[in-house]
Amino acid sequence: MSDLYKKFKCFLYVSEEQKWLEEMALQGYILEDIKMGVLFYFKKDAPKRMLYEYDRFFQKKQPTRDDILEKENFLQMAEETGWKEVTHDETLTYYFAKEYEEDGFNELYIDEESKQKKVDKFRTLYESQTKSLIHISAIISILLFLFLLFIPQKWFLYILSGYLSVSFLYLSYVQSFLPKFYKDLMLSRDDLEEQKKNKTIKKYRFIFTSWKLQKYLKKYAEKGWELVSMNSFSYVFQKCSQPSVHYVIDSNSMVNTRRKILGLDKVHDTKDWMSLSHDWQAMSLAYAESYGLEYLCAYENRIMIYKVYDATKIPEDLQKSKNLFISKAANFSTYMLVCGIIGFIIGFCMAAIGI
Repeated sequence: MSDLYKKFKCFLYVSEEQKWLEEMALQGYILEDIKMGVLFYFKKDAPKRMLYEYDRFFQKKQPTRDDILEKENFLQMAEETGWKEVTHDETLTYYFAKEYEEDGFNELYIDEESKQKKVDKFRTLYESQTKSLIHISAIISILLFLFLLFIPQKWFLYILSGYLSVSFLYLSYVQSFLPKFYKDLMLSRDDLEEQKKNKTIKKYRFIFTSWKLQKYLKKYAEKGWELVSMNSFSYVFQKCSQPSVHYVIDSNSMVNTRRKILGLDKVHDTKDWMSLSHDWQAMSLAYAESYGLEYLCAYENRIMIYKVYDATKIPEDLQKSKNLFISKAANFSTYMLVCGIIGFIIGFCMAAIGI
């Protein structure tokens, strides 16, 4: 493979890998092989618009006749529709490619049932891997615990605690990630083409207050990017559909201020200790949409974010939004910092006067 172009790349989602491989083909790099799911080998050729798809073929412990012939039947069907097998990786995930046909049928899977069957194969793989990891973690934990009983050294306890913590965090992440992965596998060719048109970028940043958030969003708006979604520390942007976008942030306290002006009671449920009620959000939504603001996203039941392309539509009370913490984590972090500073000052003063 010395004459092939080698590229190391890691993807979480199949759609991201598909779009990347298709972009490489447009540059004249056609996929030839892949190892360990991350090492790609390309052949240099004339730029082409190639399409890529995936499926997985593995043998069950007690296969039926149909199970044995499944791969051969699928390959035959794929070739009849113009798809060719390129290669497969170590998990027996097979890569298929086809040159795009302007007026042709460019899907490998013709219905939802065939797509779901593909998803079920990958679900079998990852569920098996997760179970194996749980069994291995249990065995290692038992062995470390036995070592700790016979060799009572602190560093064994540290190893055991660290290992269990890492295993727990990893398994928690996998359980939250897999549903998104399976949903991604169900995307159609039209969905992928739509994603290409609406190309997004993801940025990571810790932002604690609403004023800082508005300043950050405005910076990207000036560069031609508008917010799509956000979480605690990541922000997804896509190219603005119009020249300028303005953001408006609303909150529970601002909704209550408006209600107070109208002589109405505050939106407050005394039984809602965990702040799970979203009654104020429905009121915020109705108010914002009455002025032509477009709902963008909500975060932690604390803020609502709207966008508008005409700044004159923004009502006066939303133009003067309060500066507030946009997440509980920001609140807790600030409280801990303040308590730490106060504790340090008290401790320093007590040491200084010799108490």
